[in-house]
Amino acid sequence: MKKVISVFLMMMILSGLTACGQKNNGSGGETENAPETTVESTAEASADTASETTTETTAKTDAETDSEMSQTAESIPTAAPQGSTAEVPAAQNVLPEEEQRRILEENRSLWTFDEGEYSPDWYYTFTDLDHNGLLEVLSASTQGSGIFTYAHFYEVLPDGSGIRNLYHADVEIQVPDDWPEIILETIPCYYDKASDRYYYICTNSTRDGAAHAVSRIAALCLKDGAAEWEYLASMETQVTEDGKQKSWLDSSGNPITEEDYNKTADSRFAGMEQSELKLDWISGTSQ
Repeated sequence: MKKVISVFLMMMILSGLTACGQKNNGSGGETENAPETTVESTAEASADTASETTTETTAKTDAETDSEMSQTAESIPTAAPQGSTAEVPAAQNVLPEEEQRRILEENRSLWTFDEGEYSPDWYYTFTDLDHNGLLEVLSASTQGSGIFTYAHFYEVLPDGSGIRNLYHADVEIQVPDDWPEIILETIPCYYDKASDRYYYICTNSTRDGAAHAVSRIAALCLKDGAAEWEYLASMETQVTEDGKQKSWLDSSGNPITEEDYNKTADSRFAGMEQSELKLDWISGTSQ
């Protein structure tokens, strides 16, 4: 009986051990498969996170780059295209007109006429023929039967330190010191916008006796500190026994008609703006 009981107990123990072994094998399989699933899920999650992070970083980087480029573009000075003729205007401090007149008056000895040098009848005026903001003084005296006009022409220096001669005494026009008749209240003016030049039309008349006279149409232009006269046409009058004989020539000496002579300025400066210069002449004789 004891033997039977012993066999039965052994069989029960073996059955229990077998059941435990099967349970452990099932748990071991689940345990081995779990890390694989966890690794794969972690990898996928990391990949998704990395992708999202990369996308956000890239978008942020692009936005920052655009902003930096915009700021850089704003900080770079805009330059004129290569080959452009545009120029940056230079700042120029022009003295007040009253101050410029004072400077011209202080240098009066340079542009007045001495009684021993010329006739005491002379006049002067302040003007700005080239419109550069610097005043000029023009003094002149027309005298004699030959109708000679003598003139002085000075301009205030930009720094106000003095005045400069715009037309030197050793320059000859018709004869030494002979200017066109400039002592006029109004003078026709033509403005060439392309070259920024103003042309003032006068007539230079001379006589070398009672029987012969010449009149020349001239244009005065002041540019870059130099006064220049351009002769456009001339009219010659010769008195003979048959009366006055007139002839007209262009600037090259070719014969033209009287009508062409009278239209010389309009033809020479065609298309330019026309105006009239008004001058207020002051007698220097009484001063």
